[in-house]
Amino acid sequence: MKYLVIAALTFGIAGAAYAAPDLRNLTCRQAEELVRTKQTIVLSDGHTSDTYIADDGECPAASKVVPAFVVVKGTHGAAMCHVGSRCAQSDSVTQDAP
Repeated sequence: MKYLVIAALTFGIAGAAYAAPDLRNLTCRQAEELVRTKQTIVLSDGHTSDTYIADDGECPAASKVVPAFVVVKGTHGAAMCHVGSRCAQSDSVTQDAP
């Protein structure tokens, strides 16, 4: 019984410590694929994180869908990549610049 409790605590803690995929370690194709397959995912750039969506229907009704561009690792340094969309407040929409 003691081992069962230890195992449950270990797996519970590991599951709670989810880290968003880091865009600095992804190629454009990998980032696009993550958004496409997960539909809604949080990605990090090492300093901040944001939620990216594949389907415009994932945004709340009071939000506006805007194209999402991220910086990822490229063959010759950093590259700008369109990965999907983001939800933004309708009254303060700013589009990511490519």
